[in-house]
Amino acid sequence: SGAWKGKNVPADEFQGLDETGLQQLYAETVADLPLRAPIFLPTERMPLADRVRGVLAVRDLCRNRLESLYKPRLRALKAGIGNRDRCFIIGNGPSLNRTDLTLLKGETTFAVNGFFLKARELDWKPTFYVVEDHLVAEDRAAEIDGVTGSTRLFPAYLRYCLAERDDTVFFDHRPRTRYPHGFNFSTDADHCTYAGCTVTYTCMQLAAYMGFREIYLIGVDASYKIPDDASQGSKYGVGILDMASDDPNHFHPDYFGKGYRWHDPQVDKMIEAYQEARRTLEGTGSTIYNATLGGQLEVFERRDYASLFAGAGR
Repeated sequence: SGAWKGKNVPADEFQGLDETGLQQLYAETVADLPLRAPIFLPTERMPLADRVRGVLAVRDLCRNRLESLYKPRLRALKAGIGNRDRCFIIGNGPSLNRTDLTLLKGETTFAVNGFFLKARELDWKPTFYVVEDHLVAEDRAAEIDGVTGSTRLFPAYLRYCLAERDDTVFFDHRPRTRYPHGFNFSTDADHCTYAGCTVTYTCMQLAAYMGFREIYLIGVDASYKIPDDASQGSKYGVGILDMASDDPNHFHPDYFGKGYRWHDPQVDKMIEAYQEARRTLEGTGSTIYNATLGGQLEVFERRDYASLFAGAGR
């Protein structure tokens, strides 16, 4: 025991290991990672050899490039932003189908998760594309790999299934330290960001770090209906839903459709996180507004989406 601990093992060196050896290597590599909770690790849907390969890649990234390459790359992104007046964080609620996304061409945008299902209808690419959930990353790895034309922003722990590329920045994303009675909101994303039960919370931290003065949410409906035929469990530390039919909660029925997994949305916790974002940004020069068409989110001051483009020559 411990023969592999602390070593950077090339992928081809464990090809001859039996299952017991692979399990040992996996456990010892995970013990070397900064984040070891199941929600940050590969799931058993991945073959064991791929899980081993994945956690070795995460360890290598965290040891050798997170500080020296990716944090400077994130700072360079911030420094390169010309217009900090406003940005748009695009949620994926059903209201997105009623939102005129053509108006966002030329705007700074943060898209998330399965937005690639909507992007095929558009003649513009999001500025930034963010995924933080290991279930989304695993289940949609091929589609995520196909995202081009955007700067891809991923937590370092997702390196186990998402590739390093020139258009990709891995960042240090951590669990909240105030659990279970509070959330953390970071304005220093080049140090770290914190989890808040929704990827849009991570986008808010990235947008605040980059210095945007007005941060508009669209497609953030903050309402969910769990289908009766969804299989429910808690294997990875939080509620897991495995879908057996179409997704009623997002803009596309295949978003979390049959065969795809997602976490219990925990809307009450999501709202608590949003409240922390609002409190933290008060007086900082950055303000979050809700420009979603309808929905149930009332934490942020609402703005009429269409009026944001009035008089802009559109």
